[in-house]
Amino acid sequence: MHSALNPRHPRGFTLVEIAITLVIISLLLGGTLKAQELITSTQINQTIQEFRNFQAAYYSYQDRMGHLPGESATAGELLIAHTNNTAHDEEDRFFYDLADQGFIKQSQPSPPSAIADFYTAGFGSSQNVNTHETVTIEDANQLCARSLNDNAFARALDNKLDDGKPKDGDVRADEEDYSSEDLSVVCMRLD
Repeated sequence: MHSALNPRHPRGFTLVEIAITLVIISLLLGGTLKAQELITSTQINQTIQEFRNFQAAYYSYQDRMGHLPGESATAGELLIAHTNNTAHDEEDRFFYDLADQGFIKQSQPSPPSAIADFYTAGFGSSQNVNTHETVTIEDANQLCARSLNDNAFARALDNKLDDGKPKDGDVRADEEDYSSEDLSVVCMRLD
């Protein structure tokens, strides 16, 4: 007969072995979560820097050319909304004009895919602000990130560049609250 205390036939793991295994697993999970947090933070910071670069390009273009990028001959000081189509029509000229003059690298820039699907620029009339078509700030030229994939981006952008309120200041969202499931656009005033 074999005894329960026989060292040749151990009954299972000791508490020390289980504790060490749990510590290793928790360190791996903690490292993975921290790495994901750093990736998200980097994407948010990259997009914020792009917003700032677009704003600088907007002013530089205006200084060099004497009019706004994407400006229509009939619109005066108003921007024309940009769409994701080929940027050669007058309505699609904002990013094309900035790229043509060397202020940005691409005529159709896009944010990190984890943040949003595309950028737009436009002037906020009362009609398109109320319907959230493309912009969120009334009577202002603005740059927007549209089709947001992460609401935390909109909150982080507003907190870092403005007052943190989605319906006030120079950075605004298309909803009253950053936790809204319907949030899809966040815009920054250009002028």
